[in-house]
Amino acid sequence: MGRVVKLPFYIKAAFIAGVFALAGCAKTVDEGINDPYEPVNRAVHAVNKGADTVFFRPASQVYGNVVPQPARQSLSYAASNLSGPRNVMNDLLQGNVEDAGHNFARFAVNSTIGVFGLFDPASGSFGLEARDTGFGDTLAVWGVGEGAYLELLLFGPSTERDAIGQTVDILANPLDNLFGDAA
Repeated sequence: MGRVVKLPFYIKAAFIAGVFALAGCAKTVDEGINDPYEPVNRAVHAVNKGADTVFFRPASQVYGNVVPQPARQSLSYAASNLSGPRNVMNDLLQGNVEDAGHNFARFAVNSTIGVFGLFDPASGSFGLEARDTGFGDTLAVWGVGEGAYLELLLFGPSTERDAIGQTVDILANPLDNLFGDAA
């Protein structure tokens, strides 16, 4: 049998301290924000803040004060309803047949009984709540990585993957970006 060597306490303590010291030098994987475009993103963010202060916030306040709340709500419902086909398409591309059927039924109810989507009977009377999805979600399901952080001009923070997805979503329903959260 082998002989067991007993090390003095100070050697054990020095070894453990050395392990912790080396571990402190190890490079960790940063799960934080991937922002290789930081200087450009900061400049675009400053422009976005200025546009919000000068244009978007005053315009939204006028819209909120001039257009009655029921009209704003109906515009929001109609814009959201126009996203129905996009949601169905993305659900199918993601292989999510259940949500595709749900979103198709929601679109059909709101387009007919809801008078072209001006009202939302699907959520209340039919229990068909909104199940939004977008092309960015589809790309994620397909395994596309999120990529770097981007500050999009007039649209705000995003990632490379979601910027592509948002472009496709805007082409599918441009009104949703104008009136989607209008109410």
